Amino acid sequence: MCISATDAEALVPAIVCRRWLEEQSPGVPPKVGKRVVDDGRAEFTLSRTRQNWRRLIALHAALAPAAAAFAHVCSWESPLHSSAVVSAILLLGLYPSQVSGLKLIK
Repeated sequence: MCISATDAEALVPAIVCRRWLEEQSPGVPPKVGKRVVDDGRAEFTLSRTRQNWRRLIALHAALAPAAAAFAHVCSWESPLHSSAVVSAILLLGLYPSQVSGLKLIK
């Protein structure tokens, strides 16, 4: 396998870093050091971009119901719902350990 001079220069910091990781106490095994140092994330790939875009779309779809609920509470269309949320936030802010402990009891 032949590599160009610029590719060889790019590999030097990775090799130095892997050797340093191996020499530390406790040492990092060479296999793990290679995975940590050379993960390929510095290179642009269209497949990784597509996957990240799909993740963003999925996150947006997952957060849409929460955003709708937040908008409902903020609108005060239902004073009962809005006051219940305000009360829950106040209780959680004033007594965090007691409120979080209630869920563990039941």
